[in-house]
Amino acid sequence: MSKSEGRPDQLSAGDWLGIDIGSGRDKILSLCRIHSDGRGEVSLHFEKGPAAKDGAYPSKNSRDGLLDPIRAPTYLLETVEAEIGATVSRSELVERWLDSLGKVPVTVAVDAPVALCQGGETEGRGRLTEQACSQSFYTPDRLTFEAELARRKDEYLRINNFWKCVGFAVYRAFARRLDPEAGELSQENLAAWTVEKGPGPWKIRETFPSDIYKRSRGVTGLLGQSGREVLTALTREPWQAAGNGPRRPSRQAIQSLESVRRQIALDLEANSRLCEMRRQKSASWGDLWDAFTCAFAACCEDHGAGHLHGVGLATDGNARKRLAAEGAILTVACAE
Repeated sequence: MSKSEGRPDQLSAGDWLGIDIGSGRDKILSLCRIHSDGRGEVSLHFEKGPAAKDGAYPSKNSRDGLLDPIRAPTYLLETVEAEIGATVSRSELVERWLDSLGKVPVTVAVDAPVALCQGGETEGRGRLTEQACSQSFYTPDRLTFEAELARRKDEYLRINNFWKCVGFAVYRAFARRLDPEAGELSQENLAAWTVEKGPGPWKIRETFPSDIYKRSRGVTGLLGQSGREVLTALTREPWQAAGNGPRRPSRQAIQSLESVRRQIALDLEANSRLCEMRRQKSASWGDLWDAFTCAFAACCEDHGAGHLHGVGLATDGNARKRLAAEGAILTVACAE
């Protein structure tokens, strides 16, 4: 954090993009972009990421033409994966974020598992990285995933495993955009590569909003001081809509987000438990709120208030290898 000009919680220069994986062709993605010029000017915008009106992505309750159990690593039909990539390409916030490449540090944080767990000791217990978080999300190993995908295709369209497939595709689309060679990597290697490598000041991260809610509200622990400073900087200015047509969030959604922003600012001023930092189930803006928490976690990492779970935490050599292959999960740091 910069401590110049009497602003102890001023953000450094950077561009942080948060992406929530949603349901239905009207909200394949929800996006939030935080931009700071490093001199006290901070902006925060929201955007929806729907499929094109005449695109290949099916309607929410369609059970045809989505999954291909043998098409690793995304397990989506080629036309459906292409539509997800096109949704990323059409985003105004993604374009603004890409414009910052090479100018300021940039990070995209995606809310979806981006790797499958390793077999053997982890089988039946999910990824080690997920277990390292305060709230675990079960992601099976590749063989189990493919077997269940082939056996229960219809059911997969109604449970989180399908959205893992969409998350795979989104993560891959960004990796390709940032480095064409990344598109040739396997899903496991892609997760490890984005955590530990990458040319220039940019990163791709995986994060879970629900873990951030818990840490913010005190179930696991309140945010540490550096995290509260980041949040304070993000609540000073109004949160705004971006995009146009079906990509632009509704006025009601932005008004609801603004109400939460104002309450968080009051909580911070009173040094309270940040009661408003909780999951929002609203159909109109809950996913946008999840996108904010992803962007917030990415911003926290660059200000000493974030933590990558998994990588570097294991002392056993085999465990380290599994963690490296599964990537890492970004969350926010808690107060001691």
